[in-house]
Amino acid sequence: MRTQYLLLLTWCIGYANANAQTIRIPADYPTIQAGIDHAAAGDTVLVSPGVYSENLNFNGLDIVLASFYLTSVDGKVHTCKLIKTGY
Repeated sequence: MRTQYLLLLTWCIGYANANAQTIRIPADYPTIQAGIDHAAAGDTVLVSPGVYSENLNFNGLDIVLASFYLTSVDGKVHTCKLIKTGY
């Protein structure tokens, strides 16, 4: 069921913006905010496991911010996700 959901999600994202890119943090940019700053509408900012102490501003963009768990169909990526708001 999870595989079917991920395939549907992938298809929907791909259909919505065929030119969308995946920006990988920290492979492409060292910080999440730098990835967001270089993203365009429809892009995905994919974050590797790690500690990122940042205040994020999406700059009004319609983007996807996700961890590598999104791409782990077998579920082997298990990390704790903590997002603090209100800074």
